[in-house]
Amino acid sequence: MPKKKGSLKTALGKHQTKMHIMKQKKVMETQKEMVIKAKSKRVKSKANDSGNRGVRRKMTIPYFLNDTILLVGEGDFSFTLSLVKSHGISPEHITATAFDSEAVCYDKYPWCRETISELQTSGVKVLFNVDATKLGSSKGLKGMRFTKLVFNFPHAGKGITDQDRNILNNQELIVGFLKSAPHVLAPGLSNVIPPIKRRQPEDESEQESEGEMIEEDTPKASRKGVVLITLRDSPPYTLWNVPKLAKKPASGHPRYIQIRSYAFHPAQYPGYVHRRTAGHRGEKELPVLKEKEGVVDARTWEFELAS
Repeated sequence: MPKKKGSLKTALGKHQTKMHIMKQKKVMETQKEMVIKAKSKRVKSKANDSGNRGVRRKMTIPYFLNDTILLVGEGDFSFTLSLVKSHGISPEHITATAFDSEAVCYDKYPWCRETISELQTSGVKVLFNVDATKLGSSKGLKGMRFTKLVFNFPHAGKGITDQDRNILNNQELIVGFLKSAPHVLAPGLSNVIPPIKRRQPEDESEQESEGEMIEEDTPKASRKGVVLITLRDSPPYTLWNVPKLAKKPASGHPRYIQIRSYAFHPAQYPGYVHRRTAGHRGEKELPVLKEKEGVVDARTWEFELAS
């Protein structure tokens, strides 16, 4: 029996409506893809314009007003001075140390004499002849505990030309430092946020390994002291494998948890200039860290004791 004209018309209308809906849906999906691509292009464009592709725009500064800070291996003490003058850290909360004697420091970095005088006058405790691998036996640090233990650009400075021996020599320095660190780290609760509370990294310049740092200027409870090691983020320094040395130590050595790592930007510390371990070469030395398109290949690693 043939269908009625009304039924055919109704079926045709439904079909046309269905086709229209599908067409509109396809148009919306295409528009959505175009929006996503446009946003992606804008992000890349901004990264190119700033010269900081892959570098987090909100740079990480790990120091808080309530911190007590111990700096080891300081060269010309310009980093310490920047913490006081540019970041508002109370001088009484900072202890800055050098491996060399006071006389050797002045010989290596003649201009640091004024810096040290300014630090001491402000209230910073400045110590010389402090071995970062023997912090527990330093008389000037006896009984002191710190929330931040900082070793910027550690280097044995022995001038070993063989790369394998040089790497091993510097690994021994890092291992000795990590073994010594518990003597001066403040006890307390973990700095790591439980996994359920963690936020996602904003981009690849910030990497979390086993946790994320609790960032608060006035913590409700005392937190464990944190070790901060900053190194060049390029060979041969990456071959030192600092995270592995901290997280998987040899038997009898303390084990650490990696809290986070992030790009180190010297520009965040006005007045700071990284100097060579061997000192100047007849004149005020040029900075060791060089920027390329606004980026410095350096990274800071943060660790806390596992137990």
